[in-house]
Amino acid sequence: MSYSTGDPHGAAGLVNGALGQARRIGSPRMEAMLHARLARAHAHAGESRASARAQNAALDAYDRARDHSPEEDPDCVYWVNLGELRMLSGSCALNLGNPAEVLTQFTAE
Repeated sequence: MSYSTGDPHGAAGLVNGALGQARRIGSPRMEAMLHARLARAHAHAGESRASARAQNAALDAYDRARDHSPEEDPDCVYWVNLGELRMLSGSCALNLGNPAEVLTQFTAE
């Protein structure tokens, strides 16, 4: 992602564009992954509130994925599960300088 190379706002723009396309695919798991990546971009930019909103959107999308057959998802999101989303949230907290939240996310069930 562009956020790893110093362009978090560019990354957020790319992810927002992808989110617009993902809704047409109809895969909540894909939306969850994209929202998690958006949260990372915001965290790299130091935007804690925007990151938190994207993290919540990722969890909301993942909740919808539970009622969705995995066979209906694109193959590229096979790895998206609650543990991975929590790991990405913990990484956001790490970027935002919140070590207590890192531990909370990494130990959540």
